[in-house]
Amino acid sequence: CRSAAVRTPLVAIGDATPAAEAATERSGAFFVGRPIDRDMLMCSIEMALMECRPVRRSPRKNIVRLDSLADGAATALLDVSDHGMRLELRRQERATLPRMFTVKLPLIGFSVRVRRVWMAPSPAPSREEHLWCGAAVADDNAPRDERAWRRFVDVIPTIS
Repeated sequence: CRSAAVRTPLVAIGDATPAAEAATERSGAFFVGRPIDRDMLMCSIEMALMECRPVRRSPRKNIVRLDSLADGAATALLDVSDHGMRLELRRQERATLPRMFTVKLPLIGFSVRVRRVWMAPSPAPSREEHLWCGAAVADDNAPRDERAWRRFVDVIPTIS
């Protein structure tokens, strides 16, 4: 990606001149010259997407679905890591979920503030009215809340 602030992948297409390629490379984009080779274009797109994808900071643990609340909306916790989680929510809740929100785990008895990183449709055909949401544990949590989250991640059993 062109900078830490701009996370949009960019593939430039143009006449294959050394100046055009150098300018594109300096901007952090990928260059595909004309005439366009389909395989080269697809490879450049994949590389741009992979480069811009956030780096996972800790391993993910798949868990048994656990009821949770995201700013009061019913959700299900699907997997966890020391630095984040994946939630499932109903599509209509998408509009009400802000960039920063609190996830409460009523069964466990604690909550943690998170930052929404991505949202995507649930790939399960039986759950097509649902979305998945990836969230990172926010930096502004109280130290005790972060410790509680990490203890929870350490002790919750993993499923295959």
